[in-house]
Amino acid sequence: MRTENSGDNKVISFSTIPDTAAPFLVFENISNPYRPDFFSDIDLKGFKIDGQFKLAFNEKVLPGDGAIVISNGTETRIVQIDDASQVTFDESGGVTIDLKNDLIAGTTYQVRMAKGVIVDTAGNDFAGLDVTSKIMQTSEPVLTFSNVSRGIAGYDTEGSFFQFIADDLVIKADGKIVLGFDEKVIAGSGDIIFSNGVDTVTIPITDTRQVIFEESGSDEYGRVVIDPTDDLIPGAIYNVRMDRGVITDTAGNPFAGGSVNLTAIDSVPLLIDSYPSNRGGFKIDGFTDGKIKFKFDEPVMAGHGDLILSNGEDKRVIAIDDNSQVTFDDSGEVIIDLDENLVADTTYTAQLASGVIVDKAGNPFAGFNNVEFEAFTSNPVMAGRLHSLPSDDAVLLFDEPVKANSGDIIITGERVISNFSLFLSHEIRTETVSIPINDSSQISFDSYLYTTAPGSLTIAPHLAPYFNVTHFSIVKIEDGAITDVDGNPFAGFSQIGSTENSTGPILLASIPASGSVIKTDDDIRLIFNEKVVPGNGDIVFSNGMDTRIVSIDDVSQVTFDALGNVFVNPHDDLMIDTTYTVSMANGAILDVAGNRFAGFTNGQVKVIDSAPLLLDSDALYYGIFETDNIPSLNPPSFFPVNGRFFQADKTISFYFDEKVKAGKGDLILSSGTDTRVVSIDDTSQISFDEFGGVSIDLTDDLVPDTTYNVLIPEGVITDISGNPYAGLSNAAIKTIKPIDTTKLHPLLFSVKIGDTIELDFKEKVVPGSGDIFISSGTDTRVIAINDTSQVTFDDSGVVIIDPAQDLDKNTNYEMHIEQGAIVDTDGNPYEAPSYLPSANAEVIPIFDLTDYESNVNNLNLDGVIYASTGVMLY
Repeated sequence: MRTENSGDNKVISFSTIPDTAAPFLVFENISNPYRPDFFSDIDLKGFKIDGQFKLAFNEKVLPGDGAIVISNGTETRIVQIDDASQVTFDESGGVTIDLKNDLIAGTTYQVRMAKGVIVDTAGNDFAGLDVTSKIMQTSEPVLTFSNVSRGIAGYDTEGSFFQFIADDLVIKADGKIVLGFDEKVIAGSGDIIFSNGVDTVTIPITDTRQVIFEESGSDEYGRVVIDPTDDLIPGAIYNVRMDRGVITDTAGNPFAGGSVNLTAIDSVPLLIDSYPSNRGGFKIDGFTDGKIKFKFDEPVMAGHGDLILSNGEDKRVIAIDDNSQVTFDDSGEVIIDLDENLVADTTYTAQLASGVIVDKAGNPFAGFNNVEFEAFTSNPVMAGRLHSLPSDDAVLLFDEPVKANSGDIIITGERVISNFSLFLSHEIRTETVSIPINDSSQISFDSYLYTTAPGSLTIAPHLAPYFNVTHFSIVKIEDGAITDVDGNPFAGFSQIGSTENSTGPILLASIPASGSVIKTDDDIRLIFNEKVVPGNGDIVFSNGMDTRIVSIDDVSQVTFDALGNVFVNPHDDLMIDTTYTVSMANGAILDVAGNRFAGFTNGQVKVIDSAPLLLDSDALYYGIFETDNIPSLNPPSFFPVNGRFFQADKTISFYFDEKVKAGKGDLILSSGTDTRVVSIDDTSQISFDEFGGVSIDLTDDLVPDTTYNVLIPEGVITDISGNPYAGLSNAAIKTIKPIDTTKLHPLLFSVKIGDTIELDFKEKVVPGSGDIFISSGTDTRVIAINDTSQVTFDDSGVVIIDPAQDLDKNTNYEMHIEQGAIVDTDGNPYEAPSYLPSANAEVIPIFDLTDYESNVNNLNLDGVIYASTGVMLY
């Protein structure tokens, strides 16, 4: 883009690159509408005679030229693409085909569309469509969702993870059955019958105590909750039957009904995750706050008894009703915050008797009696280092996030002393350089989720022209120069060694880790501390029945990259639900200098199917993630994040371990009074990215201060190969109002005379309308929020206030931000916390300014200044 001046006018000239990419189809519901397993004996696997065909594209599309041809061989419908009475286009790439006349039941239609019938906004042609659709005999309501699954999982009394998988569907004896339909439904006439051959329970469909028809406010979906007054008998197999017409749509069309077998299991709470895990590690404070955490599949409360922890000499008996050490929340999480830290470097056993923890109905958790874990120090520990040449950088890995404190890192290298005469000559001298730990131009810190080394320090020294490219050594890190986030010091070291390598390569990590799981079609990744190459030898996989011998130089199965990664991908997928031992011969892998990797003999992986796994969600207050029990994806050092509150107007995000796409069916959010059913192919509300992310941007905001249950049936989301995500049923979102009074963190960095004032928000904010007042009573500054010479906003939510003139030394100031001066990108104004006085402006006590040169000790070591009144800026 170029700007030119022409008199008083500005002329902006620019060139554009034409869009030549054709639109492509992301989803269509024509060929295989999704149906759940519940009542699967009824053949409802086709398309309704009065259903709507839906297409979803990757971009906005428009009518081109031509028609959609729909034919069953006997009759043919020709629908012009610009016939707005039958074909509608939305702004997000959706196309809906709603035929004037019903299709013929019991027949199969071919749906065809030639190239160019649909185009994108640049005029690029959609390639066309040719699919078939089986038409059902009915326009009756169709079951699209059920919360009942074929299995259940948790930890047993020995602390081992188990999965109970049944041929029939599984339900807790006191559980509810939730059924979702493709349209609004109401009670018809008849009964829902539960029978185990001995005991029969008959529930009239009109019994509002046991059958609830939830009001959705829409005719596009319906939801029924069946909650028997009396619990089912654990261990019994029930046949659940519903005759045709027991449920109908609002026009009186009957639901076909059906029958299904359910296995009733005990109504006891199940432990689905814990920190520490059995035979895992437990950091006594610091990164984990020294808290023991249990996660259950339902809300629980204190029963009677104790949690007992013992290392043989140190025994702790924690009464479950000791609310100074034990807390319960509504999501099923129990947190034990010990009065005193456990003893580091010892092994503890943990015991919890049956009934110490119970669910809200009083059903006891079975407890555990053979769980042990290793307690270790709160100080950060170096977990490894990555080999590097000076032209790159050196990375030190830690077992938790770390930060700079005070001190130096000392390195040595070779200085080149040149003599620029007629003939260039030089000599090399060994030099020592001290780098201050807080020199951000040479040292940086980072943290990573879902890794065995969550913290790292990167050293990129300013070497040139002082050091040549041979090597440099880190000879010392001073004690206390580095701390964890709570200030616990790293002990430091002397002479870690040279970046020049003379020993064999080191295996830093593997994905998956030994003892964890791998998908049947996934690669195995080995991560070394330096670049490696093939040597001589094999990698051997064996489960006792199936043995694979993979030669290290077989480039069709083993690949090496320049960063020290080795990828092993056997020609044939490994066998599901079996455990393989993995071994590698000494010398099968070498570094570039020819040094041998020692190999290994005891690697072990359990093989699971290829379905995508849900890693996390920024919205869920609680939820069961498949990866909660997969060490390679969620190691014991990281307890899954729960207890998130979600702003009601924000986009809901889910993060999978691989790229996913829309399958068949709906995502359902329900609070009991507000239910949202979002078709997974509704591209106006749901989008998929290239990295496994799914974003749900609801047309209408959720209701604030409300708990929504989240239901995603199996197959609604699949990976790119079509493998179905197993679904999510035990999860919830807790909403808060869009303006969260805890938006502002207590962060004002390194305030001294001449420094800026920084406000750090949780989301991007922009200038609204109004002023900032900074006043000491005798010195008052009025700064317009849109005065870019004094106020700047960045994309990360940081607002920097830089008064044109320095504030007075040794003076108390108050800062006032007018209502509406700072807003988020939706225009919502920043609100003051309720405990601060406010009138037309917000009065926020801020800080004492000190003479930095003469009174530096008054500053906190971490550079964070708190309000002088004791009120922190939130």
